Amino acid sequence: MTDIDKLRHNLLSISKLINDHVRREPSDSNLAGWGQFIDATSPVFQIGPYGTAAGVLVSQVAFPTQAIDPRVKARLQKFWDEKPNGKMYPQNVRLAFTALALAKASDTALVTLRQEITGELIKRQQDDGSWDDAVAHAASSAGGQPDATAWVILALRRCGGYEPAVEKGARWLAERCGPSGATSLLPIVGIAAAIACRKDFRSVPGLHARGLEILSNTAVNREELISFYDYEERKGSEQVQSRDYLCFPAFYPLAVLIMGLGAKAKFWENIRLTTLRSDAIRKLSELSDGHPYKSNPTARFSSTVDQAMYALAYEEMIAAEEASWSGTRLLSPVYNFIRTNTFVQLTWYFWLPALGCLLFAVLLAFPALDTKFVAHFAGKSATPLVAFVTKHEDRIQLIASFFVTLIFAVPAKGWTLFRRMLWKRKG
Repeated sequence: MTDIDKLRHNLLSISKLINDHVRREPSDSNLAGWGQFIDATSPVFQIGPYGTAAGVLVSQVAFPTQAIDPRVKARLQKFWDEKPNGKMYPQNVRLAFTALALAKASDTALVTLRQEITGELIKRQQDDGSWDDAVAHAASSAGGQPDATAWVILALRRCGGYEPAVEKGARWLAERCGPSGATSLLPIVGIAAAIACRKDFRSVPGLHARGLEILSNTAVNREELISFYDYEERKGSEQVQSRDYLCFPAFYPLAVLIMGLGAKAKFWENIRLTTLRSDAIRKLSELSDGHPYKSNPTARFSSTVDQAMYALAYEEMIAAEEASWSGTRLLSPVYNFIRTNTFVQLTWYFWLPALGCLLFAVLLAFPALDTKFVAHFAGKSATPLVAFVTKHEDRIQLIASFFVTLIFAVPAKGWTLFRRMLWKRKG
């Protein structure tokens, strides 16, 4: 069984467990859904928009043709019908997450609900292309929010058919990326969304390099990211300011990055991304191993949203594999050996540069060798250069000694900075 097969097997097992733990609304047997955790024993009847949308998402990715429980569809519809208040309607990220979950649904009721939600999100897009945390209210921020904008355009991207709004939002995000190596104004999910959703992301200075930098420095593991959102809600007879959050695994934006960077990637970069994707798939399959994914292996319960992110990561990996060049899969093991083998890395980053410096120093230290070498290959045209070297032999030797001393005195951080500067130019 290949790693991608293991990943799919894990997803099927997770989906089955989620459907086995659907919760019925105590006050209405016609409503059901999920809460923050799949298998929590208390509160047994806690059902929310995030959990219910996440449960639907996992089922749709694992079993695309499987019918959704009518009680679950009714619960999602009721969350939406509570507008202009309720748990779902005021918050852009909750709306985006629901649209993200329903993007591939073919059920008529769910398609209608998705279209109404995405239509509302399009209305809330600001003139500059961004989205705020929530529908406009007295305490709204002055402008768009990176996290909210990222989640909305990722949802619209998965839904399809909203390219102008997605492109406009991605441009807003890309403008806030910042150069490679510097502190970014965007969270990782914002950078991933900007790269995956903007067609010409390679034309944005530093954005391409920033994405590669994240992939190179971040491993697929159990790290969790969190985003906070401010909104207003009604409590009793008063409108109060509230704060909500979305906690999700870091491997989801990494999967989006792999997919996004693969678009129009050149051959060598495709090899690199194929290697990173294969490594990510293997680690993702190990994180679940046939059981629900947990951000902490010792945790008692499994987050429903985390399972949805696991499903979406699987979907992104499949899409990236289908879009990659077939030849890169054959060369990927070779690249991975070069990337991870200590001897190869030592040779590439130390012995070859050291040997080059030494040869250069020898040529500078012994001008007679230079004159013979130049005269042999350049003939009569080398006469002025030979005369110059012969005349300034002492000065050349002095410069050579300083050069060798400085080269081997440069600290490792200096070489790292130099490599980042070169990488930035490539980006």
